[in-house]
Amino acid sequence: MSDETEIFSDTAEILKQIQATSDLLDSALNQLIKPIEIQTTIDLVDSALNQFIKPIEILEEYDNIQRSIAETEEDLRVFKVEMVKMNYPPHTSLSIKQMRMIAQQCRSDRTVVEEYINEFMVRFYDSKRIQEMGVEWEERIFLQDRLPTLRNVIKAYNLGMYEVIPAVILGQSEGVLADGFGYRGQTSGIVNEIFLKNLLNRETSNFSFDDQIYKYYDTVVLVKFAHGRKIETDVSRHGFAHGGYKGPVSQEAALKSILLFDYISYRIEKIKEEQKEKANLEIKKVFERRQAKKVNNKRR
Repeated sequence: MSDETEIFSDTAEILKQIQATSDLLDSALNQLIKPIEIQTTIDLVDSALNQFIKPIEILEEYDNIQRSIAETEEDLRVFKVEMVKMNYPPHTSLSIKQMRMIAQQCRSDRTVVEEYINEFMVRFYDSKRIQEMGVEWEERIFLQDRLPTLRNVIKAYNLGMYEVIPAVILGQSEGVLADGFGYRGQTSGIVNEIFLKNLLNRETSNFSFDDQIYKYYDTVVLVKFAHGRKIETDVSRHGFAHGGYKGPVSQEAALKSILLFDYISYRIEKIKEEQKEKANLEIKKVFERRQAKKVNNKRR
């Protein structure tokens, strides 16, 4: 049954109840002119009013539920956006209550949240929770060949060996993207961008984190890098790939890269054939244009 049909059906039912209530009220009022006990008349009126109030209460409760859903959705939207601003990939393992708390506090004063967000995240994602995440990876069939490396990532995190994690897990993220899209061939930044665009830019609901994960990867992980210049984020893919980080890697940076990998692998598990075909066709066109450009340059 469609939403519209249900609404008309509910409305018709309420109208029936109102008509029945009206009939009862008429009957009760008619009794006032008859020589019967006053209490009987009062009981009839009370019964009629009670029947009339019930559907009103239901409608009010429905409005409350709708309002609560809208408020929750808005809080989730704020949560996603603010987490990316604080250089964290939003992750679904936090409870709705926790997400709403962070969103509401960011709305009031984000600087307060920035002071505790790192401690909150590393406390929430303790060794037990990270281990549970690793168990979920074990159950994803397409990750089977990568499990020896992924197990070592989990082990390294729980042992505090954070330096080895981001470079490894970010590389694994790119490998999982290629596997998920069934891609065989030369890879590059544009190829990964096409993968991510087709993987993550499909759902626009505030209950989906796709849009902000895409933004996180694009603006935080793929941030511009040059030797001798300050790296703007602590999870720069190019920074790790080209030896740009010289100091110790923080626990937060290791955690961020793990959370990003977890979300990407989760979405790859749900990928559809049409997404694969579209992405591979786009990549093919990119390389065809590059080849045509090379040929034209040689002719000059």
